[in-house]
Amino acid sequence: FSYHTIDKIKIPFVQVDTNDICVDDMSSVYYNRLIKKDTATKNDWSSFEYMHRKDDFYEYGVWVQYNSTIYETGKGSCIFLHVWLNDATPTSGCTAMSKENMLKLIYWLDESKNPVLLQVVKDE
Repeated sequence: FSYHTIDKIKIPFVQVDTNDICVDDMSSVYYNRLIKKDTATKNDWSSFEYMHRKDDFYEYGVWVQYNSTIYETGKGSCIFLHVWLNDATPTSGCTAMSKENMLKLIYWLDESKNPVLLQVVKDE
């Protein structure tokens, strides 16, 4: 996803704006889903993330397809790879990197190769 149009990539893409949200409220029928806020048939959430943020962390991102087919409540929601502030600032469950590396990743990913995210701690 991005605030901008991205051409010639090999993964599904969504251009997001201020109407796009990801619902992280476990009691919502929209849990762990990207929706258009103004067209939702129910407004049953109390917690969500705007996909077009003022801090531009989501200017470029990749949705981590975790808990995204069965949507098990409490198993995790709205997990992204996205742009960081810097290498010393943590996220709240996502993985962040420089804008340059985020763009390299977006162009490198290829859905036909079934990419998998594997993360380990630095010392291992």
